[in-house]
Amino acid sequence: MPVALILSTGEPRPGQDGDFAARIDARLRAKLSAQVSLAGGGSNAGGHAGGMLAIHHGCRMLQEGKAQFCLVGGVDSYLEPETLEWLDEREQLHSDENTYGFCPGEGAGFCLMTKLQTARRLAIQPLLEVVCTSVAFEENKIKTRTVCLGEGLSTAFQLLFEQAPTDPVDRIICDMNGERYRGNEYGFAVLRNPGRFRDAADFETPADCWGDVGAASGPLFVSLVAQAEARGYRKGPLSLIWASSENGTRAAALLGGPRGSR
Repeated sequence: MPVALILSTGEPRPGQDGDFAARIDARLRAKLSAQVSLAGGGSNAGGHAGGMLAIHHGCRMLQEGKAQFCLVGGVDSYLEPETLEWLDEREQLHSDENTYGFCPGEGAGFCLMTKLQTARRLAIQPLLEVVCTSVAFEENKIKTRTVCLGEGLSTAFQLLFEQAPTDPVDRIICDMNGERYRGNEYGFAVLRNPGRFRDAADFETPADCWGDVGAASGPLFVSLVAQAEARGYRKGPLSLIWASSENGTRAAALLGGPRGSR
């Protein structure tokens, strides 16, 4: 059965040029083609929210009947000499002198997605349900002279909650990495979406442990929620994951346990 591959990488920057996404996509398709029939999908350099965008587009392809399975994910790395020098020049690296910088990392994360009825027909046990996804855009970007009031992330949350159950979000996982901008926009977004969080201050920032993994963030957040579900230590039925790209893209998703477990 054909699988659509949707891949995202970091935004173009020193050490990761504009062709990086296409090259990684081609190499991955070549390696997977021996075991899997791939058809459709594509790649983009989406930045921090890239992996989340892949999940969003995978959901749309499945809903519109354009694919029966989607392999969606993100690949990113800041651990290139040119990238590290560039980050240092932009004062984005965390250090004793720059407490609002971030610790660079690298990673890859992927999720195999399908509709519930397809999984049941093929006797596949789902690990999670994607309840809904959303994408929005922030005009006042990081590293500009504009003042960010979190309008893009607020809109992403609002669009998400319009599709969601009325139950409050139990767990929050995000790509905040120590940069003040990201914390500020989250604060504004929470204020514009009152009553939707069980405890908005109780959020998780995996970049504290594995570094900033850029476009791989979203799919790796999914793995954290899946493990909590499988091992029985989830905080509640609904988990929110979100990420923000420097290019202004904001993406979010609500995840729940497999249908019938909530």
